Formats: sequence, C-alpha cells, structure tokens
Amino acid sequence: MSWDDLDSERVLQIMRQISGEDIEESITPIPQYRIKGKGIAYYWNPTTKSFIKIHKGTSVYIVSYKMDEKGRILVFNSNKMFAISYKELEKIGFN
Repeated sequence: MSWDDLDSERVLQIMRQISGEDIEESITPIPQYRIKGKGIAYYWNPTTKSFIKIHKGTSVYIVSYKMDEKGRILVFNSNKMFAISYKELEKIGFN
C-alpha cells in the first residue's frame, strides 16, 4: 500500500491543530485545504478498505503527498483519513 510508512509526527501535528492545542513556535503549521464543490462524494478509506461519504466543502489536512496507484493523496478531516485527488482540493491556508 502507498501509505504504509506515514509520518507519525505529521499526523500528531494535524491532530494538535484540529484540537486547538498549543504548538511550538518553531514548528510550521500545516495548511488547511477544502474539498471543491458542493454535495456529497464517496472517497476511499484505506484503513477500513471501503468507501466513505464526505460532504464537499469539508476542510482537510494533507497527511501524505505520496500518491497511490490511482493518483490520490491521503488527507484527514476531523475524524477520518481518506484518499482524494489533489485536483479536488483548494488551499485555504491557516484557519
């Protein structure tokens, strides 16, 4: 699988940012992205090996820029990791 070797520090930093926990000033924050469009879409969840329903417009953080065999990257919203094409995301910065 493409994401067997995730950067655990990056995942922990994303979780800290989502929870509002203080982050050391020496650490660069991870920018937030939004899924383009409106409505509902289904995305692959590599953890459960199934598709999950996600509302477009949802904010996400990129966990890994490494692409799988279908050209998708791994992102995390407030409670789920899923694979999505980078083209479906728009950067909203640091919210």
